[in-house]
Amino acid sequence: GAVSVHDVAWGFRDELWFVNTRFSCLATVENGVGFRVKWVPKFIDWLEPTDRCHLNGAAFQNGAPVYMTALSRTNTAEGWRESGTDNGILLDEKGDVLVDGLSLPHSPVLANGELYLVEAGRGRLLSFDGSVRVIAELNTVARGLSMSAGYYFVGGSRIRASSGDAALILTKRLTDASDSHVIAISRPACKFVYFKMKHVTEVSSVTFIPKPTVKFIALTPQQRAQLFIYIK
Repeated sequence: GAVSVHDVAWGFRDELWFVNTRFSCLATVENGVGFRVKWVPKFIDWLEPTDRCHLNGAAFQNGAPVYMTALSRTNTAEGWRESGTDNGILLDEKGDVLVDGLSLPHSPVLANGELYLVEAGRGRLLSFDGSVRVIAELNTVARGLSMSAGYYFVGGSRIRASSGDAALILTKRLTDASDSHVIAISRPACKFVYFKMKHVTEVSSVTFIPKPTVKFIALTPQQRAQLFIYIK
């Protein structure tokens, strides 16, 4: 149904979990009922399809969600749209807010015991280990994150003209958001390589796919386009 799926992951007992953005929760796919609610932020007091906080990201460890991202802690229908671009939050599995004041956070990923995420509203790659650290300034609308072969891979998108006041703010901040691309960032030197994507408006997810064939794929649902990056 119309639940506005964002991040997807396998959980315990091979359950398929997803971020159910319209219902402000994490859920599993259930035959016959569509989905079953598994986790809800503490500040959400009622589940309805009104996208109260724009919950969008979930990082899993050992089959369980550990960190989540949302664009605000609002508890009203599409309240996040009125909260501005810089009220994003990082939550833990208890539903507590660990960090606020983030700008459109997305794509939390756990690797080597440390959390990584991107800030679409400031165009930054971040890490979190009790405090937030800026790894790289990307100067683009950053969404989608994967790590392998000594690189961070981050998606970069155009600014949505339909975003109203938020689009004006992002246009002033981000001067390299006229094209979509995937950025390969070397660790730890943080040297950038750009893979441009013509005729693509947005990159939503960047995912590592193990052997034997494709290593990386960027999915763009608006255009149904795919970018394959082979790592030798």
